[in-house]
Amino acid sequence: MNTLFKAPLIWFLLFGFSLFLLDRWHQHSQDETIVITAGDIQRIRDQWQSQSGRPVSEEMLQSLISEQIQERRLYREALAQGLDRDDVIIRRRLAQKLRFLTEDLAETIQAPAPDALEAYFDSHSSDYQNPARLTFQQVFFSAENPENRVPREALPAVKRLKGQHEPLNARAIQALQLLQKEQADAAGWQQMGDPFMLGNRFNESTPQSLTQQFGKDFTDQLIQALNTRETNRWFGPIHSVYGEHLIRVQYYQPPQTVELAEVRERVINDYRVYSRKQAFVQYLAHLAEKYPAVIATPDTTRATQQAYEPRSENLARSTP
Repeated sequence: MNTLFKAPLIWFLLFGFSLFLLDRWHQHSQDETIVITAGDIQRIRDQWQSQSGRPVSEEMLQSLISEQIQERRLYREALAQGLDRDDVIIRRRLAQKLRFLTEDLAETIQAPAPDALEAYFDSHSSDYQNPARLTFQQVFFSAENPENRVPREALPAVKRLKGQHEPLNARAIQALQLLQKEQADAAGWQQMGDPFMLGNRFNESTPQSLTQQFGKDFTDQLIQALNTRETNRWFGPIHSVYGEHLIRVQYYQPPQTVELAEVRERVINDYRVYSRKQAFVQYLAHLAEKYPAVIATPDTTRATQQAYEPRSENLARSTP
């Protein structure tokens, strides 16, 4: 035995093992220590002032630091006991935080490359057009007016616009025939139809504003009609959420394209948002390779497993 302990190799191994145990103990003791840094204290100060609108007192600061230490102790003990496992709320919060961190990587790009910005602008040019504008007059026939409700078979035959709803009433058809034959004087059209809360004249309206006022169905029919009709001629009826409308367009300016230089700052901002989303899509594709997924599907004879990968168009909005 004495000879064994005199061997240098034995002492070397014992000394190495002692150092290993000491290092593990030191690391464990460091891991258990709650450290509140100067940055943490400043963050506590700033958060208090932001929420309360006044500087934090020393007494309140000490109380907030104590709360922070208690929260971290509870957090570490909860992790030690495995309380974070299989918790839906924690899983979603961590997934959300990772998504924000991933998207923020794209924010490190101060300015997009000119060719990338131009390619993005070209592929999204319709988003940067000056919108169409039109000025028009209307004669309105309310869906709430009982006089306008007649059986469909009683309506006179008229040429309808593509996709147009059946007219609600014969009064609109009769008024349209008079207007098209110019049997109403210059101001006579204003006495036709029913009162309309938004008025009967619309100036320099855009498709977006018309959609907000009348609904998308009305706007689509109106724009479609403008592609086949001259201005200053009455046409319709066009259906909306309110009823039927006879329209005379006095001025129409189609959408106008713009140059990149005119909307450069707006395109840069949009490109950065786009880059953030693309960064997350690419990161999800990487995770799909790193963590293959399977879904157990019941079978009449045995349980089978089916490989599952999220569809690419759903990557950006998929959740764990």
